Amino acid sequence: THDVTERCAVEGSLRHSEVFAEELVQRIPVGVYVFRYTPKGTMQLEYVSPRFCELLQTEAEHLLADFQVALALAHPDDRAGLIQAVDTSCATLRAFQWEGRAIVGDRTRWLHVEANPRAQPDDSCLWSGVLIDITERRELEQALQNSRAETELALDASGAGLWHWQVRSGRLRLDERWAKLGGYTLEELEPVGVRTWVELCHPDDRTSLRTLLKHHLRGETAYCEQEFRMRHKAGHWIWVLDRGKVVERDAAGRSLRAAGTRTDVTERKRAEDELARYRSDLEQMIAVRTTDLAASEARFRAIVEQSMAGIYIVEDAVFRYANQGVAELFGFPSPDAIVDRVALSELAIPEERAAVAARLQRQLDDEAGSLRYVFSGVRTDGRRVAVEAYGRRLQQGGRAAVIGILLDVTERQAAEGARQCALEAVERLSQLKSEFLSNVSHEFRTPLNGIIGMASVGLRTSELPKAHQAFERVLECGHELLGLVENLLDFSAAEAGALALVPARFDPAASLEQMAERARLKCQAKDLAFRLALAPDLPTACVGDERRVSQVLWQLLENAVKFTDSGTVTLAAEWVDQQLLLRVEDTGVGMTAEQIERLFHPFEQADGSTTRRFGGIGLGLALSGLLVERMGGTVQVRSARGQGSSFEVRLPLQQAPPETPGAAPDNHPGRLSGVSVLLVDDLEATRRLVATMLEREGAVVDVAAGGRAALQKLGPPADAGYDIALTGLTMSDMDGYELARKLHQQLPTMPVV
Repeated sequence: THDVTERCAVEGSLRHSEVFAEELVQRIPVGVYVFRYTPKGTMQLEYVSPRFCELLQTEAEHLLADFQVALALAHPDDRAGLIQAVDTSCATLRAFQWEGRAIVGDRTRWLHVEANPRAQPDDSCLWSGVLIDITERRELEQALQNSRAETELALDASGAGLWHWQVRSGRLRLDERWAKLGGYTLEELEPVGVRTWVELCHPDDRTSLRTLLKHHLRGETAYCEQEFRMRHKAGHWIWVLDRGKVVERDAAGRSLRAAGTRTDVTERKRAEDELARYRSDLEQMIAVRTTDLAASEARFRAIVEQSMAGIYIVEDAVFRYANQGVAELFGFPSPDAIVDRVALSELAIPEERAAVAARLQRQLDDEAGSLRYVFSGVRTDGRRVAVEAYGRRLQQGGRAAVIGILLDVTERQAAEGARQCALEAVERLSQLKSEFLSNVSHEFRTPLNGIIGMASVGLRTSELPKAHQAFERVLECGHELLGLVENLLDFSAAEAGALALVPARFDPAASLEQMAERARLKCQAKDLAFRLALAPDLPTACVGDERRVSQVLWQLLENAVKFTDSGTVTLAAEWVDQQLLLRVEDTGVGMTAEQIERLFHPFEQADGSTTRRFGGIGLGLALSGLLVERMGGTVQVRSARGQGSSFEVRLPLQQAPPETPGAAPDNHPGRLSGVSVLLVDDLEATRRLVATMLEREGAVVDVAAGGRAALQKLGPPADAGYDIALTGLTMSDMDGYELARKLHQQLPTMPVV
């Protein structure tokens, strides 16, 4: 027999250990497994604990039967790493660790696997290890990582730098952003400590920063927040904001650790400083403006109070303000006697009060923005005054009011009345002048026409040379005097706007040649050369007042001859841009700029010596200027003293269409042969002259010394056999118009001229 007591004790101890180990495996929150890897490359789980199966949610028999069941649970992206870790551990016999994802059920779990390998006699490798579910830990780590990333993004966006301070040791930990604020790197700031913080702070800010920090470390403030200046690496100072707090204290309340941020606020401080300057400037401007407004108000009030014009404000038809001018206008001792006591309409005479009240109400109702009107006012002493009122609507305290001015226009109305009387007197004088000129024109023209007519007859019939010269001189003087009279009358009519134009068809070249012939005769009398230059493109016919064109042109030619003692007078004509361009040039005495300036003023000449030397009354050019202006044209003058003058006239004329050819006029000297004419005029000279001229043309003339005599010649029955009647316009017993009417009554078919 053998003593097996010891063996039994060992076996009992082993069984106890196995039971204990099994109970321990059942209780621990990790899965336990045994895994074998053979030289042939096969893998086999030889033991799995219940917790292992629970973590993989797979039955033990499936796991033990085929390792691929367990391997298939590994996430596809992490499976290769698991196999690589097993191979490495087998080859090196080092501890095996792997963390990865497994697809368990419908969820992805994070698992941690670790085991210690042992080589076996059959060259296989045996691992015993644990399987731990680390899903919650990895999710926490991921959340922490995300939080850190978000914090970093926020800090990067804000530009804030982080600092951590171990209060007891004085160790200070900074991040790169903190250093970058001042243009540094962390390496450039090493070794980092509280001293670094203090040295970078502006000396003037250190005391306040220390005081604030001391109060916070004692627990007297919730945060430590301070703006101060930090020295930049480039040498200048920047403004930073430090904000932090104690994050850990010991049991006694002493500070152990603090953390916070630093932010660059330089731009904000600059903006605040700029804003402060603007605010200061604005406050100063407002103060100055307020002072100016107060002074302006005082000046305005003084002006209003002392103004001679009456200034008022009316509300509800009653004066709410009136200055001294209103009081003086209506005879009140002071504005106090008017304000809040008197209505504006009460100051008008009784018959106009309703009209004044109505105008005022229209303004208050905003029917009229502003009104100006005149009414008759009555003073306290009973005297009437003419008052001009000007008012404008305004809002005063939410109520409608009218502000305005009252002016005493009594003297102005009297002056306007006197002015109106004067205007009426001037108009009467103008009418009398026109009537006088009309009468004078007749009185002058009638004998002048007689003189000119008789001289013309004498010139044609005289055979004696001396008589011929005498008649020429009479004709010349008569024409000059007649031209002067006509100029006076035309100028008077032009000034009054009564000068009528009579446009008709005429040949400009023929008209200019007639003027040239007259001018050539005048030039020959003074031994002057005359040149006529007509452009070949002149129209054959134009529409215009030929008489007025000739009148202007003759005045220019006459002046050119008059003021030229030697040399040449030139008349040129062109057709430019639908305008007749006339140019009269001479080599005469010329004019200064001052003389040209007053050249077209009536009754003015170059100087007093001009009248004495050359004659004339200074009216011709003034009339020419008016005529050219009336015809829509222009006159330009170029001249210099001693270098002659040039007058350029531009007249807008219309080209006339070609005229239909007709029978040539009969120029036979007896073209009035057999025509019976009744000649009526109260002046014998006129009758004799006209009768002679008509008789030379073959007419049979019967004369009458007035209207009544003409009517008597007709007698009843009215059939005296006259072909035409010629009558004067103004006669002593009957004017030409009245005679014409009576002649037409008796002889309706007989023409009367």
